[in-house]
Amino acid sequence: MVVSEKDNSFYSEKRLKKNQLELLHWKNLLTYNSEEISFLMLFLNVEIFKPGIPNLFENLKKYLNSVENIKSQNFRFFKPVEKKLKMLKDAIENDKDSEENFISDFENLRNDIENYFEKFYDLKLEIFHYTGNLLKQNE
Repeated sequence: MVVSEKDNSFYSEKRLKKNQLELLHWKNLLTYNSEEISFLMLFLNVEIFKPGIPNLFENLKKYLNSVENIKSQNFRFFKPVEKKLKMLKDAIENDKDSEENFISDFENLRNDIENYFEKFYDLKLEIFHYTGNLLKQNE
């Protein structure tokens, strides 16, 4: 089956629109993660934990450092996502060079962002798993 130029451009445009939705989703998740990161930093810095827990301060400090690292990664992803959204806009407007550049960079960004999200969610689970039973109880 021969794919005409018209059909090829349709599939290309469809793929670009799908990528645009994915980029917008990432942008929303990064924004949401910024809020969650702020919460985690406050959570780890407030004296809400039971006294006398061995190594509590050291563990909270370790988690706080990890959250700081995630925060800087989150911040670093905003710029490439915005750049890819602009490249995508140019590609959708039929700039073939922009489309080729976009496609070549998009997969790398996807892998990096997916790894970042996985690390972030794993860190959140680890923090809440560790601290869940250490919170002071209201009596």
